[in-house]
Amino acid sequence: MAALIVLTVVAFGSTNVDNTLALLAFLVEARDGGRRAIIGALAGSCALVAFSLCVSALMVALPHGALRWLGVLPCLLGLHKGWAFWRGETRPEPHAQSATPPGTSSSWTVAAVTVANGTDNILAYVAVLAGRSGCERVLIASMLLALIGLMCGLAAWLGRRRFLDAARSRYAAAFLPALLVFVGVSLLMQRAA
Repeated sequence: MAALIVLTVVAFGSTNVDNTLALLAFLVEARDGGRRAIIGALAGSCALVAFSLCVSALMVALPHGALRWLGVLPCLLGLHKGWAFWRGETRPEPHAQSATPPGTSSSWTVAAVTVANGTDNILAYVAVLAGRSGCERVLIASMLLALIGLMCGLAAWLGRRRFLDAARSRYAAAFLPALLVFVGVSLLMQRAA
């Protein structure tokens, strides 16, 4: 049982550094306190766990290289945000009223990036879940969900720190598009090999 716990923690830790950095970038960009970013990251991460459970249960053979095309999504989002930054559309309007504050990504955007960036998570989680008993699968899924909550809590705590205020005001609008394009291209290149 201890080996299973260690394996689950290692699989989570080794595949979520990039997701944590992306979440931090969304939190720095956020003008709503980061609520939408946290909700999106939780939803996307839970979707990855659910998908991994389904794939491992069915052991469906995906065509070789099919997961790499998820990298297109962060590329498109990054290009869109970069275009908005270049056109000056990321600055808040003084009297703008909308569901999503200007310059803040929606929960759906964060969830989509989390899922697109999560192909390595799926591969690791499926490897850990495959061939396990029902009780072991429940334990692994519960641990993954707890670790996801811990990751989001840590990212939210870091996102509220004063040392990020300067970055929020100066660099967030330029950094996030570059990060998204980088994540997308790295997924496309990694899965092509």
